[in-house]
Amino acid sequence: MTSADFVLAGLTSWAPLQDRPSIMGPHRWFLESWTGCLPSNQVFSDEWAIKIEAWPRNFDQQINLALQGSTVVLVSGDPLIATPHEHLLKHLRSKGLSCLVRRRPGVIDLVATHCGQRPRLLPASAHSQISEHLGTRTDPLLVVEDDQGEDLWDLGRGWQGSDWKATSYANLGTPQSASGPLHRAPDGQLRCLVFQRALELFPAP
Repeated sequence: MTSADFVLAGLTSWAPLQDRPSIMGPHRWFLESWTGCLPSNQVFSDEWAIKIEAWPRNFDQQINLALQGSTVVLVSGDPLIATPHEHLLKHLRSKGLSCLVRRRPGVIDLVATHCGQRPRLLPASAHSQISEHLGTRTDPLLVVEDDQGEDLWDLGRGWQGSDWKATSYANLGTPQSASGPLHRAPDGQLRCLVFQRALELFPAP
Protein backbone atom coordinates (compact mmCIF):
# COMPACT_ATOMS: atom_id res chain seq x y z
CA MET A 1 0.00 0.00 0.00
CA THR A 2 1.32 3.46 -0.91
CA SER A 3 2.48 5.64 1.96
CA ALA A 4 0.10 8.38 3.16
CA ASP A 5 -0.23 10.77 6.08
CA PHE A 6 -3.35 9.02 7.34
CA VAL A 7 -4.61 5.51 6.56
CA LEU A 8 -7.97 4.02 7.53
CA ALA A 9 -7.16 0.34 7.12
CA GLY A 10 -10.17 -1.96 7.02
CA LEU A 11 -9.74 -5.54 8.23
CA THR A 12 -11.85 -8.51 7.14
CA SER A 13 -14.23 -8.76 10.08
CA TRP A 14 -14.11 -12.55 10.52
CA ALA A 15 -10.32 -12.90 10.19
CA PRO A 16 -8.75 -9.56 11.17
CA LEU A 17 -5.54 -10.92 12.65
CA GLN A 18 -4.75 -12.64 9.34
CA ASP A 19 -5.38 -9.48 7.31
CA ARG A 20 -2.48 -7.22 8.25
CA PRO A 21 -2.15 -4.30 5.80
CA SER A 22 1.17 -3.64 4.11
CA ILE A 23 1.99 -0.01 4.87
CA MET A 24 5.12 1.70 3.57
CA GLY A 25 7.20 3.95 5.83
CA PRO A 26 7.08 4.59 9.59
CA HIS A 27 3.61 5.08 11.06
CA ARG A 28 1.93 5.11 14.42
CA TRP A 29 -0.69 2.36 14.64
CA PHE A 30 -4.08 2.57 16.35
CA LEU A 31 -7.11 0.30 16.68
CA GLU A 32 -10.68 1.61 16.41
CA SER A 33 -13.04 -0.90 18.03
CA TRP A 34 -16.30 0.99 18.47
CA THR A 35 -17.78 0.86 14.94
CA GLY A 36 -17.07 -2.87 14.64
CA CYS A 37 -16.00 -5.70 16.89
CA LEU A 38 -12.26 -6.48 16.83
CA PRO A 39 -9.79 -8.16 19.20
CA SER A 40 -8.07 -5.75 21.59
CA ASN A 41 -5.15 -3.59 20.54
CA GLN A 42 -2.93 -5.68 22.83
CA VAL A 43 -3.88 -8.85 20.94
CA PHE A 44 -2.92 -7.17 17.67
CA SER A 45 0.31 -5.85 19.19
CA ASP A 46 1.30 -9.33 20.36
CA GLU A 47 0.33 -10.99 17.07
CA TRP A 48 1.98 -8.47 14.75
CA ALA A 49 4.92 -7.54 17.03
CA ILE A 50 4.29 -3.79 16.71
CA LYS A 51 2.91 -1.20 19.12
CA ILE A 52 -0.81 -0.60 18.52
CA GLU A 53 -2.71 1.86 20.69
CA ALA A 54 -6.44 2.40 21.20
CA TRP A 55 -7.97 5.05 18.89
CA PRO A 56 -10.03 7.61 20.84
CA ARG A 57 -13.71 8.24 20.24
CA ASN A 58 -13.48 12.00 20.73
CA PHE A 59 -13.30 13.76 17.36
CA ASP A 60 -10.94 16.55 18.50
CA GLN A 61 -8.56 13.99 19.98
CA GLN A 62 -8.60 12.07 16.69
CA ILE A 63 -7.72 15.22 14.74
CA ASN A 64 -4.89 16.11 17.13
CA LEU A 65 -3.39 12.62 16.91
CA ALA A 66 -3.59 12.53 13.12
CA LEU A 67 -1.85 15.90 12.85
CA GLN A 68 1.06 14.75 15.01
CA GLY A 69 2.47 12.34 12.42
CA SER A 70 1.79 9.51 9.96
CA THR A 71 -1.05 7.43 11.31
CA VAL A 72 -2.71 4.08 10.59
CA VAL A 73 -6.11 3.33 12.13
CA LEU A 74 -7.33 -0.27 11.94
CA VAL A 75 -11.09 -0.67 11.45
CA SER A 76 -13.40 -3.66 11.12
CA GLY A 77 -14.71 -4.13 7.58
CA ASP A 78 -15.33 -1.15 5.32
CA PRO A 79 -14.38 2.12 7.08
CA LEU A 80 -16.65 4.15 4.80
CA ILE A 81 -19.74 2.45 6.23
CA ALA A 82 -19.33 4.58 9.37
CA THR A 83 -20.29 8.24 9.05
CA PRO A 84 -17.77 9.40 11.71
CA HIS A 85 -14.95 8.08 9.52
CA GLU A 86 -16.20 10.07 6.54
CA HIS A 87 -16.29 13.24 8.65
CA LEU A 88 -12.76 12.55 9.88
CA LEU A 89 -11.37 12.03 6.38
CA LYS A 90 -13.04 15.20 5.08
CA HIS A 91 -11.59 17.24 7.94
CA LEU A 92 -8.07 15.83 7.60
CA ARG A 93 -8.05 16.41 3.84
CA SER A 94 -9.09 20.02 4.45
CA LYS A 95 -5.96 20.29 6.61
CA GLY A 96 -3.83 19.14 3.68
CA LEU A 97 -3.22 15.55 4.78
CA SER A 98 -3.06 12.79 2.18
CA CYS A 99 -5.50 10.05 3.21
CA LEU A 100 -6.01 6.48 2.06
CA VAL A 101 -8.82 4.04 2.81
CA ARG A 102 -8.45 0.26 2.67
CA ARG A 103 -11.88 -1.34 2.30
CA ARG A 104 -12.59 -4.88 3.48
CA PRO A 105 -15.75 -6.98 3.92
CA GLY A 106 -17.44 -6.53 7.26
CA VAL A 107 -20.43 -8.03 9.02
CA ILE A 108 -22.89 -6.39 6.60
CA ASP A 109 -21.14 -8.19 3.72
CA LEU A 110 -21.23 -11.46 5.64
CA VAL A 111 -24.97 -11.09 6.22
CA ALA A 112 -25.57 -10.11 2.59
CA THR A 113 -23.83 -13.30 1.44
CA HIS A 114 -26.23 -15.47 3.41
CA CYS A 115 -29.39 -13.40 2.87
CA GLY A 116 -28.85 -13.04 -0.85
CA GLN A 117 -29.31 -9.28 -0.49
CA ARG A 118 -27.71 -6.43 1.39
CA PRO A 119 -29.58 -5.77 4.65
CA ARG A 120 -30.57 -2.38 5.93
CA LEU A 121 -28.16 -1.24 8.66
CA LEU A 122 -29.34 0.61 11.79
CA PRO A 123 -27.71 1.39 15.15
CA ALA A 124 -29.32 -0.09 18.25
CA SER A 125 -30.31 3.37 19.48
CA ALA A 126 -32.59 3.96 16.45
CA HIS A 127 -35.62 2.55 18.29
CA SER A 128 -38.37 4.09 16.18
CA GLN A 129 -36.74 3.19 12.87
CA ILE A 130 -36.17 -0.41 13.98
CA SER A 131 -39.76 -0.78 15.18
CA GLU A 132 -41.06 0.74 11.95
CA HIS A 133 -38.94 -1.62 9.85
CA LEU A 134 -40.09 -4.70 11.75
CA GLY A 135 -43.70 -3.55 11.47
CA THR A 136 -43.87 -2.51 7.83
CA ARG A 137 -41.00 -4.03 5.82
CA THR A 138 -39.90 -7.50 4.77
CA ASP A 139 -36.23 -6.98 3.82
CA PRO A 140 -33.48 -8.11 6.22
CA LEU A 141 -32.40 -5.72 8.94
CA LEU A 142 -28.97 -5.62 10.57
CA VAL A 143 -28.92 -3.88 13.97
CA VAL A 144 -25.51 -3.09 15.41
CA GLU A 145 -24.35 -1.97 18.84
CA ASP A 146 -23.46 1.71 19.05
CA ASP A 147 -21.94 3.97 21.67
CA GLN A 148 -25.23 5.01 23.30
CA GLY A 149 -25.09 2.44 26.09
CA GLU A 150 -27.87 0.27 24.68
CA ASP A 151 -28.32 -3.30 25.90
CA LEU A 152 -28.66 -5.00 22.53
CA TRP A 153 -29.50 -8.41 24.03
CA ASP A 154 -32.37 -7.03 26.10
CA LEU A 155 -33.64 -4.83 23.28
CA GLY A 156 -33.48 -7.72 20.83
CA ARG A 157 -35.89 -9.75 22.91
CA GLY A 158 -38.40 -6.94 22.71
CA TRP A 159 -37.97 -6.54 18.96
CA GLN A 160 -38.49 -10.20 18.13
CA GLY A 161 -41.85 -11.02 16.59
CA SER A 162 -43.47 -14.29 15.58
CA ASP A 163 -42.81 -13.55 11.91
CA TRP A 164 -39.17 -12.48 12.39
CA LYS A 165 -36.17 -14.62 13.17
CA ALA A 166 -33.35 -12.91 15.08
CA THR A 167 -29.81 -14.20 14.57
CA SER A 168 -27.11 -12.85 16.85
CA TYR A 169 -23.41 -12.38 16.19
CA ALA A 170 -20.89 -12.10 19.02
CA ASN A 171 -17.10 -11.84 19.28
CA LEU A 172 -16.65 -11.48 15.54
CA GLY A 173 -13.01 -11.69 14.53
CA THR A 174 -11.95 -13.72 17.55
CA PRO A 175 -11.57 -17.47 18.26
CA GLN A 176 -14.76 -17.15 20.34
CA SER A 177 -16.82 -15.97 17.36
CA ALA A 178 -20.39 -17.24 17.59
CA SER A 179 -23.74 -16.86 15.88
CA GLY A 180 -27.14 -18.31 16.48
CA PRO A 181 -30.47 -17.66 18.22
CA LEU A 182 -30.64 -14.61 20.45
CA HIS A 183 -31.13 -16.63 23.64
CA ARG A 184 -27.77 -18.35 23.04
CA ALA A 185 -25.76 -15.15 22.60
CA PRO A 186 -22.83 -14.81 25.04
CA ASP A 187 -23.83 -12.54 27.89
CA GLY A 188 -22.42 -9.03 27.51
CA GLN A 189 -20.67 -9.76 24.22
CA LEU A 190 -23.48 -9.31 21.70
CA ARG A 191 -22.56 -6.78 19.02
CA CYS A 192 -25.16 -7.20 16.28
CA LEU A 193 -28.49 -8.79 15.40
CA VAL A 194 -29.96 -9.76 12.06
CA PHE A 195 -33.73 -9.86 11.59
CA GLN A 196 -35.08 -11.89 8.66
CA ARG A 197 -38.20 -13.84 7.85
CA ALA A 198 -37.05 -17.21 6.57
CA LEU A 199 -33.37 -17.77 5.75
CA GLU A 200 -31.05 -18.96 8.51
CA LEU A 201 -27.69 -17.23 8.85
CA PHE A 202 -24.35 -18.71 9.74
CA PRO A 203 -20.93 -17.04 10.01
CA ALA A 204 -18.39 -17.30 7.22
CA PRO A 205 -15.92 -20.18 7.70
